[in-house]
Amino acid sequence: MGGHGLGGALKPLRTLLSDGETVESIEGVLGECHYRGFPVVTRDMEVVGYIRRSVALRVMHEALREGGLDETARVVFDHTAPPLSLEGTPTISLARWMDRGPTMIMATTPFANVVEVMRESGVRYLLVVTDGRLVGVIKKKDVS
Repeated sequence: MGGHGLGGALKPLRTLLSDGETVESIEGVLGECHYRGFPVVTRDMEVVGYIRRSVALRVMHEALREGGLDETARVVFDHTAPPLSLEGTPTISLARWMDRGPTMIMATTPFANVVEVMRESGVRYLLVVTDGRLVGVIKKKDVS
């Protein structure tokens, strides 16, 4: 792949919406694929952050147990989210546990540079963006 684009290294995109998910919908995504973490995006695919699978599950299940909530509880990734939505639906915020600054690269970045960035920085994944919008994820094992 040398100095060529990243197309072949990109993984199928599975994301979580920054607003509009429920415990049930997130558990559905986590049940469909076994990635260790997920990009969190707006409806326009702008990156808000990244959350690890184990952390999301732990925090949601603790909230369900201790807060008397059920799977219809809304899940948001915003520090300012109220405990109830405007519709009165209970809300769980995962903002505190989300990485708000995941490492991102442009989709036009040469593959050799991606390998170098991963090697030097030690990151296990890179979010790939075009015009500020998420287009893919590259995992370390895919470039090793």
